[in-house]
Parts: sequence; C-alpha cells; structure tokens
Amino acid sequence: MSAAELLRTPDALLTRSHLRELGLERRAVDAVFRACPIVVVPGYSRPMLRVADYLELLERSTYRDDRVRLVRDTPVIPRALESAQMQGRSSPGRTNGLREAS
Repeated sequence: MSAAELLRTPDALLTRSHLRELGLERRAVDAVFRACPIVVVPGYSRPMLRVADYLELLERSTYRDDRVRLVRDTPVIPRALESAQMQGRSSPGRTNGLREAS
C-alpha cells in the first residue's frame, strides 16, 4: 500500500520510507519522528508512527490567517561567534586591534 493510501487510515503505521515517499526530506522526517509518539514493535528494528499522530502534527504545524507563527525567544548564535564571545572577542579571529601581552 502506498503512503498516500495509508493516510486515509488513521490507525495505519508510517515508516521513514513512507514519509520520504510523501516528499519529506531527511531532516523533515527526523523532525516528524522527534515530534510524534513512536511505535516500536519488539523484534522489528524500524520505528513507526501512527497516521493520526502525523496528521495531527501537520494540523498543529499549519499556520493560517487565524494565528501567528512564533519565532524563537533566544537568538541562534553561530558556534564560531559564540566561541569568540566567550573568549572576550567581538568576532571570530579578531582581537579588536589589541595584542595580548607576552
């Protein structure tokens, strides 16, 4: 049964391959599996998720004119800049014209 056909059955189980078949790239598939409850059957190595949980995630994640998409509260700082700031410099590889004492 194709992934599109499985979407019509709320209790059906989807694998990562099904989500790829639906057009999600690998990072999106990973995000879906982090956000939804996972079904793990003993003796079977592939995790799955219920169609109903996937569809509910899509509904929660869909922004229409009735609500505003929230932006992260904390800014994302690139690691090189964060490292420089922790060392007291304003940007990576720069010392603001000051030389360290030898």
